[in-house]
Amino acid sequence: MTVAPEVLALVPTLASLPIAALIIGCDGIIRWANKRFESLIAHDFVEIAGQNIGVLASMGGLSLVQNWFRQSASGEPWEGESLWSQLDGATRAVGMAITPIKDSGGRITHSLLVITSRTPAEEDLLEKAERYSAIFSSMAEGVVFQAADGRIEACNERAERILGLTADQMAGRTSVDPRWAAVHEDESPFPGDTHPSMVTLRTGQALSDVVMGVHKPDGSLTWISINSRPLRRGGEPYAVVTTFVDITERKRIADEKAKLEAQFRQAQKMESVGRLAGGVAHDFNNLLTVIMGYSGAILNRLGVSDPLRQYAEEISKAGARAASLTNQLLTFSRRQTTAPRVLDLNATIRDSAPMLQRLIGEEIAIEMHLDELLGGVTADPDQIHQVIMNLVLNARDAMPDGGKLSIATANVDLDAERVAAIHSEMIAGEYVLVTVTDTGHGIDGAIRQQIFDPFFTTKEPGKGTGLGLSIVYGIVRQSGGWIDLWSEVGVGTSFQVYLPRVDRFLATEKNVNSARAGGSETILVVEDQEAVRSFVKDALQPYGYHVMDASNGEAAFAAAQEYPERIHLLLTDVVLPGMNGRHLADRLRALRPDLKVLFTSGYPNDVIAKHGVLEDGISYLPKPFSPEGLATKVREVLGDASKSADM
Repeated sequence: MTVAPEVLALVPTLASLPIAALIIGCDGIIRWANKRFESLIAHDFVEIAGQNIGVLASMGGLSLVQNWFRQSASGEPWEGESLWSQLDGATRAVGMAITPIKDSGGRITHSLLVITSRTPAEEDLLEKAERYSAIFSSMAEGVVFQAADGRIEACNERAERILGLTADQMAGRTSVDPRWAAVHEDESPFPGDTHPSMVTLRTGQALSDVVMGVHKPDGSLTWISINSRPLRRGGEPYAVVTTFVDITERKRIADEKAKLEAQFRQAQKMESVGRLAGGVAHDFNNLLTVIMGYSGAILNRLGVSDPLRQYAEEISKAGARAASLTNQLLTFSRRQTTAPRVLDLNATIRDSAPMLQRLIGEEIAIEMHLDELLGGVTADPDQIHQVIMNLVLNARDAMPDGGKLSIATANVDLDAERVAAIHSEMIAGEYVLVTVTDTGHGIDGAIRQQIFDPFFTTKEPGKGTGLGLSIVYGIVRQSGGWIDLWSEVGVGTSFQVYLPRVDRFLATEKNVNSARAGGSETILVVEDQEAVRSFVKDALQPYGYHVMDASNGEAAFAAAQEYPERIHLLLTDVVLPGMNGRHLADRLRALRPDLKVLFTSGYPNDVIAKHGVLEDGISYLPKPFSPEGLATKVREVLGDASKSADM
């Protein structure tokens, strides 16, 4: 069969191609085919040479034949797909290109068909590659493929979303690239050479569940858990596949859970402290009743010039300070009910000064700038003591190397503009301002946003509870006020407490003289502590009262049944072994309706409140008390001695 020169010129090149090639004349006669085409049709060229292209239709190339006939009429090049039926009956698509072949005069004489076909093994590999590509793209985990030098060659869409970078932005980067800005769980820098993928490339060891934080380009921090697996060739790792999941929300929940658990444990500790404080306060107040009571009695019998008077005064002062500390302990443990009254804050601050100096030490100097025309405020005095104490303690912690602490008071009139700068809910008006300023290390902006949050603390574990400033905030708000702060790192901090101002309060104790406080009524004293019981008897008898006593409720009830005369007053401890004071009072009043009752106790208010003795109309005297305080309260409960019957 004669082959045209233009065809012969193409044969050497076409013969070596790894694709099927076929040359057909314009008359549709097959002129030449290479070995790859012979493999495709499973026939030798001699079997089809000189035959019309239609012969291929019986060999599975029907679509191919149809495309040639259609395209050859136009004389234009064409590329596309045709269907090919394999010997096993399966049909698959093959790529086909039809190119006109021209002679030296430019006339089309033949057509070149190039068919790109894959073997079943190639098809299987392609199918697997497509399958793995689909899995790779749709995985819920981020996947990154890194070459032996650690450079990223590929990643899936999930990796792009988690890291906030496109595949193009990640391509060529390595795990040691500082732009990742990775951090450990404590947010310290995570060196790139310790990244799991780099460790796996160096050692060939797979790593699992490594947690790190990665800063996205927008500055947000995403937490991920990483697994890395080596790919080996000849036993040596030549690449690494790193998978990771976004655990930001999971970590947030875990951190919140840990925080709540820590708060719960701290609350349990505080509750235990509160219970301990209540028990200690009861015993301590009984002791202080005796100490303060007898020291007061001694003072009443000593002359002004008596050399022993100074010693008795010091004992009395020490007892009073101990009583104040006990009350503050109860307030701190939140086991004391509030008793708001009009206060002179200057007096409150002055009373606190000696204790505050002991708390902060000699390295810190205290300055006080108190406005002598300061208005009054309505608040619980013990809570105000606690506010000042907590602010001073925070100032002390901010000045570990010493410094200066200033406490100032002033009257301020705030208009709408000024209160809006403090808080949007604050109301314009007249306030008393207490300012506590230190020269410490200051507080940065991020911490200032959380400074009043419960349990928030910058102190190391064991150095603070994180309750101080949250309690301060709660007390100030409960008192109708607001708290604000100014701080500059390296300069110091100033807390400003605003409390609503009322008419100036002048503390004037009602001093009842002995003649007015005394009387001749009969008093039944019930107290289980012998020392306290003896003191109460010794304190009341000099005022003219007839005093009976009993150590418990049962003994007191029996004594009252046997006593033929009138008993004017029952003075009883609230908490007694066996029958408690409230139950005793109810039973005795059933026998003696005109009996008056005065309760006393060294327990904190939250304990005795359960017995109903803090209700309106019920007389109560907390321990410790002085002889004069006891006599005054007794006279108050009994009423005017001149109008009392059965004297």
